[in-house]
Amino acid sequence: MDIPFQSLKNRLTAGGRRAAVLGLFLLVPGTLIAAKIHPKAGTTSAAFLKIAPGARAVSMGESFAALADDATALYWNPAGIVQLDHPEFTLMHNESFQDLRFVFAGYVHPLSPRHAFGVSTSGLFVKSDLERRSGLGENIAEDPLTESEGSFGAHDIAMAFSYARRFGNDWMAGGTVKGVQQVIDGERAQGAAADLGVLWRIPHSRWQAAAVIQHIGPPIRFIGKSYKLPLNGKLGVSWRPASTLRLTGDLNQSIDNYLRAGTGLEYDPLRFLSLRVGYKHRLNGNELGELSGLTAGCGFSIRGYSIDYAFNPAGDLGNTHRVSLTARFGGGSAPGDTAPATTGEAEAEEIDEGEESSEGPVPFRLSLKRRPTQKNSYRVEAESQKPSDVYRLEFNAVLSSTAGPMNLTVLETDDGDLQGDDGQNVYRLVTLQHNFPATLKDITVHFRVKKEWLRLRKARALDIRLIRVEGTRRIPKAVQITGENDEFVSFTGVVSKEGPFLLGIVR
Repeated sequence: MDIPFQSLKNRLTAGGRRAAVLGLFLLVPGTLIAAKIHPKAGTTSAAFLKIAPGARAVSMGESFAALADDATALYWNPAGIVQLDHPEFTLMHNESFQDLRFVFAGYVHPLSPRHAFGVSTSGLFVKSDLERRSGLGENIAEDPLTESEGSFGAHDIAMAFSYARRFGNDWMAGGTVKGVQQVIDGERAQGAAADLGVLWRIPHSRWQAAAVIQHIGPPIRFIGKSYKLPLNGKLGVSWRPASTLRLTGDLNQSIDNYLRAGTGLEYDPLRFLSLRVGYKHRLNGNELGELSGLTAGCGFSIRGYSIDYAFNPAGDLGNTHRVSLTARFGGGSAPGDTAPATTGEAEAEEIDEGEESSEGPVPFRLSLKRRPTQKNSYRVEAESQKPSDVYRLEFNAVLSSTAGPMNLTVLETDDGDLQGDDGQNVYRLVTLQHNFPATLKDITVHFRVKKEWLRLRKARALDIRLIRVEGTRRIPKAVQITGENDEFVSFTGVVSKEGPFLLGIVR
C-alpha cells in the first residue's frame, strides 16, 4: 500500500481525491509543501511502520522512548517492557482522513523482574473502493483518461515478537523482530525487520535516557524492484519531578526525512485522570503546517483498565483521532530470577492480608540456630507475630552463655520525621527495638508493599528500595521481588545497620 509512487501510477485515477490523499499520506510524506520535501521522501517501503501507536504516547508529542512504561513500549522502545511488573494488553484504533484506518495491538508478559517478552501486531487498511484504470493515454488532457476497470483495496500488516532484559538496577535492553506484508490490488511484498533499544535509569535521579534503532532490515522487493525500509534512530529522555508529573523529549532521524523533535507532558490531577499535551517539530518545518505538530489528549483509569484519547490536527487533510484501551492484569511473575517465597513469606501474606499494619511495636518470634564457625555465634530468624509489612528478619548475633531471653520488636510508621522531602514516596519508616548485646548488622529484611499504594503514585514494584537513614542522608539499597498476591508485593533486601530505614520509592 505504501510502495513508492511510480508502482501505483497506472492503477490510480489522476483525479481521484482519495487516491491522491493515499499517495501523499503513505508514499511521499512531506510533498504538500514542495520547498520542504526531503530528497529521499517517498523512496522507502513499509512506511506504515512509522505510524505512531498508543494514544497516550501520541498525545505527548510522540516522545515516549525514555518513558516506555506501558505495553506500547513494544513499539517505542522494546527495552521498556521489562519495566512492567504485570501482564498488560493494549489495543488502539486510529481513524484518519479519507477512511484510512490503523490498528495496533500488543501484549507484554513479565517473566520475572529481569525478563519480559511481548507480541504485537499492527495494520493499515484502505477500503476496496479505489478505482483501477490502465493509464493509457494519460498524456491527453481529457478526464477520465480511460474507462474504470473496477476497484481495489490495499493493506499492510506487521507481526512482531519482543524480548527485554534488565542488567543490574539501572540498565535495560530489548529487541524486536517483525515480519511485514504489503498487499495492493493482488500484488504482494514480504520482508523482515528488527528494532533494538536500551533504557538507562540515571542513578540517584528521576531521569531516564534511551536510545533506539527502528526498522533494521533488508530492502523489500516489489514488482521487480527493491526499496529500503524506513530506518530510524531515536534518542530520548524522561523526567519525573513528582509522582503526578512526567515530562519527555525525543529526537528522531530517519533515512527519508529531516530530523524531528518531540516533547510531551503528562499530569495526573486526580487518581483516575491524566491530562497530556505535546508538540512535535521537523527541521525545515512541519509538512502539514506548524499547527500539525500540536498533540493533546487525556486518559481515564479504573481497576486496572484505562482508556486514552489523542487528538492531532493535520492541516487541510483534517484531524486524526486515536483511542486506546489498556488492560493491566493481576498475577505474579513466572519463575525466573526471583527467589521462591519462603514459608515465612507465605504465612505473612496469608495472615489478615486485608488489615493495615498493626499500630505500635510488633513483637517478633525468634528462632536461634548455632553457627559452628564461631563460638557463641547464632543465626537469628525473626517472624512477626501480628500483621506487619516487615514480617521477617534474618541476621547473625553473638550471645554469651549467660545471656537471658532475647526479644525484638519492630515499630512501623508512615508519618515520621525522617520521611525526606517527598513524604508521598515513603511507605513505612521502620525502627528496630531489641535487647541483643550488640548492634545488629547485615540484616536481611522481608517486607511487603500494598499494590494500591503503588498504583496511586503511578509507581512500579521495581521502584521500591530499602533506604537507610543516616542523619540527613538517604542511602537506597536494591531489593528483590520475591512474590505477590492480589493485594501485596513482597520484597527482600539487606541493610547493613539496624538504624532507622525507610521502605519507599526511588525513581
